[in-house]
Amino acid sequence: MIGIIAAMPEEAAAFEKWMEGTEKSTHAGLELVTGRIGGADVVLAVSGIGKVNGARCTQMLIDYFGASPILTFGVAGGIADGLDFGEVVISEDAAAYHFEPDKTGFVPTDVPFQNRTVYPADPALIACAERAARRLKLKARTGRVLTDDGVVADSRLKKALKDKMGGACVEMEGAAVAQTAEASGVPWLIVRGISDLADEHMAGTYDNYYAGAIAAAAATAVAVCLETADNQ
Repeated sequence: MIGIIAAMPEEAAAFEKWMEGTEKSTHAGLELVTGRIGGADVVLAVSGIGKVNGARCTQMLIDYFGASPILTFGVAGGIADGLDFGEVVISEDAAAYHFEPDKTGFVPTDVPFQNRTVYPADPALIACAERAARRLKLKARTGRVLTDDGVVADSRLKKALKDKMGGACVEMEGAAVAQTAEASGVPWLIVRGISDLADEHMAGTYDNYYAGAIAAAAATAVAVCLETADNQ
């Protein structure tokens, strides 16, 4: 069964409309929808916003449903040069970035005491998402997804994250999903639609491009599920 994670109900709804034979339930306080995408069994969960919610949702899908792979999708702020509103970012890898390196001695991407910095996404899922974006004629690129619990709306922070950490986009759950899935040996992927450019204009651009960014990310996630089903 493929596990799908969306942080917000609006994101989940964009995916759920493509599901068939759906049944809704609640487990551990999380809203769930089970059903099928093509020939694939799918469980869709609304995790809530932030790293803790992303991690607990991932572990629940793995433990309770045996979900594999895990795919999380939604919106993100673009920080790489040349990103457009509505463009899809497919995770090459993921990293959290707010671990107070000046106080602990860790570099910004280190996960304390885990001896890891960056979590690589599953190569087969990356390739699948890239093919999906081409078929859908979506503008897309593959790059590093950076995760923290704070919204980035600051040009200076955006530049630092791009220059020092090589980020393509910033969001609030992905690296936690990646770390949790990898700990259980489950392949994972992040797909994000760009809703804003993580700068001082973030509030206005987010409102204008949010719906299109969700639609692009959800369509890519659905296409990944369809190809995964065809290959089973």
